[in-house]
Amino acid sequence: MKLIGIVIAVMLIGQAIVLAGVLPMIPIFNQDGDTASLESLAADPDGTQFAELVDWDSENFVSYWEQGLTPETYEEILDMGRDIYIAEGCSQCHTQQVRTVGNDVERYGDASTLRGQNNDLNAPQLLGTHRVGPDLANEGGLRSNAWHIAHFWNPRDVIPNSIMPSYQWFFEDKGVLNEKGYAIIAYMQWLGSYNPVAPADEE
Repeated sequence: MKLIGIVIAVMLIGQAIVLAGVLPMIPIFNQDGDTASLESLAADPDGTQFAELVDWDSENFVSYWEQGLTPETYEEILDMGRDIYIAEGCSQCHTQQVRTVGNDVERYGDASTLRGQNNDLNAPQLLGTHRVGPDLANEGGLRSNAWHIAHFWNPRDVIPNSIMPSYQWFFEDKGVLNEKGYAIIAYMQWLGSYNPVAPADEE
Protein backbone atom coordinates (compact mmCIF):
# COMPACT_ATOMS: atom_id res chain seq x y z
CA MET A 1 0.00 0.00 0.00
CA LYS A 2 2.84 2.35 0.88
CA LEU A 3 4.57 1.56 -2.44
CA ILE A 4 1.41 2.46 -4.39
CA GLY A 5 1.28 5.81 -2.61
CA ILE A 6 4.90 6.54 -3.50
CA VAL A 7 4.33 5.60 -7.15
CA ILE A 8 1.25 7.84 -7.37
CA ALA A 9 3.16 10.72 -5.75
CA VAL A 10 6.05 10.35 -8.23
CA MET A 11 3.58 10.27 -11.15
CA LEU A 12 1.82 13.41 -9.92
CA ILE A 13 5.14 15.25 -9.49
CA GLY A 14 6.17 14.18 -13.00
CA GLN A 15 2.86 15.39 -14.40
CA ALA A 16 3.28 18.75 -12.64
CA ILE A 17 6.80 19.17 -14.07
CA VAL A 18 5.55 18.45 -17.60
CA LEU A 19 2.49 20.70 -17.35
CA ALA A 20 4.10 23.62 -15.53
CA GLY A 21 7.70 23.38 -16.67
CA VAL A 22 7.98 21.74 -20.09
CA LEU A 23 4.81 22.60 -22.04
CA PRO A 24 5.07 26.40 -21.47
CA MET A 25 8.56 26.28 -23.04
CA ILE A 26 7.42 24.77 -26.36
CA PRO A 27 6.48 28.12 -28.00
CA ILE A 28 10.02 29.39 -27.32
CA PHE A 29 11.48 26.61 -29.46
CA ASN A 30 9.02 27.42 -32.26
CA GLN A 31 9.93 31.09 -32.64
CA ASP A 32 12.39 32.21 -35.29
CA GLY A 33 14.94 33.51 -32.79
CA ASP A 34 15.45 36.85 -34.51
CA THR A 35 15.52 39.60 -31.92
CA ALA A 36 14.52 43.07 -33.11
CA SER A 37 17.37 45.45 -32.29
CA LEU A 38 16.86 48.75 -30.51
CA GLU A 39 18.20 50.45 -33.64
CA SER A 40 15.45 48.89 -35.79
CA LEU A 41 12.78 49.69 -33.17
CA ALA A 42 13.74 53.37 -33.26
CA ALA A 43 14.25 53.62 -37.03
CA ASP A 44 11.05 55.56 -37.78
CA PRO A 45 10.22 57.97 -34.94
CA ASP A 46 8.22 60.34 -37.17
CA GLY A 47 5.19 58.07 -37.31
CA THR A 48 4.94 57.67 -33.54
CA GLN A 49 2.62 59.28 -31.04
CA PHE A 50 5.71 60.57 -29.24
CA ALA A 51 6.60 62.55 -32.38
CA GLU A 52 3.36 64.51 -31.90
CA LEU A 53 4.56 65.54 -28.43
CA VAL A 54 7.91 66.64 -29.86
CA ASP A 55 6.16 68.71 -32.58
CA TRP A 56 3.92 70.34 -29.97
CA ASP A 57 6.79 71.05 -27.57
CA SER A 58 9.72 71.35 -29.98
CA GLU A 59 11.38 74.39 -28.40
CA ASN A 60 11.70 72.68 -25.02
CA PHE A 61 12.58 69.31 -26.58
CA VAL A 62 15.59 70.69 -28.51
CA SER A 63 16.97 72.16 -25.30
CA TYR A 64 17.70 68.52 -24.36
CA TRP A 65 18.28 66.99 -27.81
CA GLU A 66 19.41 69.82 -30.07
CA GLN A 67 19.41 67.64 -33.20
CA GLY A 68 15.65 67.06 -32.76
CA LEU A 69 13.87 63.74 -33.04
CA THR A 70 16.08 61.52 -35.16
CA PRO A 71 16.35 57.73 -35.12
CA GLU A 72 19.51 58.11 -33.01
CA THR A 73 17.90 60.37 -30.41
CA TYR A 74 14.74 58.26 -30.34
CA GLU A 75 16.87 55.18 -29.66
CA GLU A 76 18.58 57.01 -26.79
CA ILE A 77 15.25 58.28 -25.41
CA LEU A 78 13.57 54.84 -25.50
CA ASP A 79 16.55 53.23 -23.79
CA MET A 80 16.51 55.94 -21.11
CA GLY A 81 12.74 55.54 -20.68
CA ARG A 82 13.07 51.83 -20.00
CA ASP A 83 15.87 52.51 -17.49
CA ILE A 84 13.65 55.04 -15.71
CA TYR A 85 10.73 52.58 -15.68
CA ILE A 86 13.01 50.04 -13.97
CA ALA A 87 14.59 52.56 -11.58
CA GLU A 88 11.22 53.93 -10.43
CA GLY A 89 9.95 50.40 -9.72
CA CYS A 90 7.00 50.68 -12.10
CA SER A 91 6.93 46.90 -12.60
CA GLN A 92 6.03 46.51 -8.91
CA CYS A 93 2.55 47.85 -9.64
CA HIS A 94 2.11 47.32 -13.41
CA THR A 95 2.43 44.17 -15.46
CA GLN A 96 3.44 44.03 -19.12
CA GLN A 97 1.77 40.74 -19.90
CA VAL A 98 -1.79 40.36 -21.14
CA ARG A 99 -2.76 36.74 -20.61
CA THR A 100 -5.45 34.66 -22.26
CA VAL A 101 -7.10 33.90 -18.91
CA GLY A 102 -9.97 35.60 -17.16
CA ASN A 103 -10.94 38.87 -18.80
CA ASP A 104 -7.40 40.07 -19.50
CA VAL A 105 -7.94 40.51 -23.24
CA GLU A 106 -11.23 42.37 -22.72
CA ARG A 107 -9.60 44.75 -20.23
CA TYR A 108 -6.14 45.29 -21.70
CA GLY A 109 -6.22 44.39 -25.41
CA ASP A 110 -4.39 41.75 -27.44
CA ALA A 111 -2.71 38.96 -25.51
CA SER A 112 1.08 39.17 -25.22
CA THR A 113 3.06 36.87 -27.49
CA LEU A 114 6.62 35.64 -27.50
CA ARG A 115 7.06 37.03 -31.00
CA GLY A 116 5.89 40.46 -29.91
CA GLN A 117 8.17 40.47 -26.85
CA ASN A 118 11.25 39.38 -28.83
CA ASN A 119 13.14 42.67 -29.04
CA ASP A 120 16.00 44.47 -27.32
CA LEU A 121 13.80 46.77 -25.21
CA ASN A 122 11.99 43.74 -23.81
CA ALA A 123 15.13 41.87 -22.78
CA PRO A 124 14.73 40.87 -20.07
CA GLN A 125 10.95 41.19 -20.08
CA LEU A 126 9.34 43.32 -17.40
CA LEU A 127 6.33 41.06 -16.98
CA GLY A 128 5.64 42.14 -13.40
CA THR A 129 3.91 40.05 -10.78
CA HIS A 130 1.26 42.31 -9.25
CA ARG A 131 -1.37 44.65 -10.67
CA VAL A 132 -2.01 47.62 -8.47
CA GLY A 133 -2.43 49.69 -11.64
CA PRO A 134 -3.44 48.48 -15.10
CA ASP A 135 -1.37 46.29 -17.40
CA LEU A 136 0.80 48.39 -19.74
CA ALA A 137 1.64 45.86 -22.48
CA ASN A 138 -0.57 47.69 -25.01
CA GLU A 139 -0.30 51.18 -23.51
CA GLY A 140 1.20 52.86 -26.59
CA GLY A 141 -1.32 55.13 -28.29
CA LEU A 142 -4.07 54.24 -25.82
CA ARG A 143 -3.94 57.68 -24.18
CA SER A 144 -2.75 61.07 -25.38
CA ASN A 145 0.59 62.64 -24.53
CA ALA A 146 -1.27 65.34 -22.58
CA TRP A 147 -2.95 62.63 -20.47
CA HIS A 148 0.46 61.13 -19.61
CA ILE A 149 1.84 64.57 -18.70
CA ALA A 150 -1.09 65.23 -16.36
CA HIS A 151 -0.90 61.71 -14.95
CA PHE A 152 2.78 61.89 -14.05
CA TRP A 153 2.40 65.39 -12.58
CA ASN A 154 -0.52 64.33 -10.35
CA PRO A 155 -2.26 61.00 -11.04
CA ARG A 156 -5.40 62.03 -9.14
CA ASP A 157 -6.05 64.81 -11.67
CA VAL A 158 -6.99 62.15 -14.23
CA ILE A 159 -7.84 59.13 -12.04
CA PRO A 160 -9.40 60.41 -8.78
CA ASN A 161 -8.96 57.16 -6.82
CA SER A 162 -5.39 56.47 -8.00
CA ILE A 163 -2.81 55.55 -5.35
CA MET A 164 0.11 56.12 -7.71
CA PRO A 165 2.57 58.73 -6.42
CA SER A 166 3.20 61.88 -8.43
CA TYR A 167 6.47 62.04 -10.36
CA GLN A 168 7.13 65.75 -10.32
CA TRP A 169 10.87 65.18 -10.79
CA PHE A 170 9.97 64.43 -14.45
CA PHE A 171 9.28 68.16 -14.85
CA GLU A 172 11.17 71.46 -14.80
CA ASP A 173 7.95 73.21 -13.87
CA LYS A 174 4.26 72.25 -13.98
CA GLY A 175 3.64 70.80 -17.44
CA VAL A 176 7.22 71.49 -18.63
CA LEU A 177 8.92 68.16 -19.17
CA ASN A 178 12.57 67.52 -18.45
CA GLU A 179 14.75 64.80 -19.98
CA LYS A 180 13.29 62.08 -17.74
CA GLY A 181 9.74 63.18 -18.51
CA TYR A 182 10.24 62.91 -22.26
CA ALA A 183 11.91 59.53 -21.89
CA ILE A 184 9.23 57.91 -19.74
CA ILE A 185 6.42 59.19 -21.98
CA ALA A 186 8.28 57.94 -25.08
CA TYR A 187 8.56 54.53 -23.43
CA MET A 188 4.86 54.52 -22.44
CA GLN A 189 3.83 55.44 -25.99
CA TRP A 190 6.16 52.74 -27.38
CA LEU A 191 4.76 49.85 -25.30
CA GLY A 192 2.80 47.51 -27.55
CA SER A 193 3.84 49.21 -30.79
CA TYR A 194 6.23 46.32 -31.39
CA ASN A 195 3.38 43.79 -31.67
CA PRO A 196 3.28 42.39 -35.20
CA VAL A 197 0.10 42.99 -37.18
CA ALA A 198 -1.72 39.72 -37.73
CA PRO A 199 -2.21 38.67 -41.37
CA ALA A 200 -5.78 39.15 -42.63
CA ASP A 201 -6.59 35.45 -42.39
CA GLU A 202 -5.56 35.39 -38.70
CA GLU A 203 -7.49 38.46 -37.56
